[in-house]
Amino acid sequence: MTRRWHFSKNQKYEQAATLFEEASQLDPADIEALNNYGIALMKSGNLNKAWSVVVKTLSIKPDRTPAWANFGDILALQGKEEMAVASYLNTYRFSKNRENTHKYFSKSVRAGDKLTNSECPNEIDRKAEEMSFSHSPVDSTVMEQ
Repeated sequence: MTRRWHFSKNQKYEQAATLFEEASQLDPADIEALNNYGIALMKSGNLNKAWSVVVKTLSIKPDRTPAWANFGDILALQGKEEMAVASYLNTYRFSKNRENTHKYFSKSVRAGDKLTNSECPNEIDRKAEEMSFSHSPVDSTVMEQ
């Protein structure tokens, strides 16, 4: 895993994608490797392939919170903001710690990591508030099955 993250942290996303792909092929049950493969593809600009990989991740583990966030990022980068908002709301839905999820979005989205010059972050906040997802304590037993 160290070599894969080395490439990823040094913004060598194509090399990281290759290594995460190999890892996910060696162990198809490794959802983390598959999800990280999708992230590396997205960051290398291969949005269509990233979309397919993240959809595969979600088909295997539909409650995978980081995969929903990544799916939202891909959709936003493709200009599909309404679908991105829906995906981000699924991130809240499956999160075991919605307050931290809200902080993540507040920090990263507003910093321009994902949706520069977009109304999407405001839409996420508005919808999350409507659903009482942000700034409110959540009974974690509701999310555990």
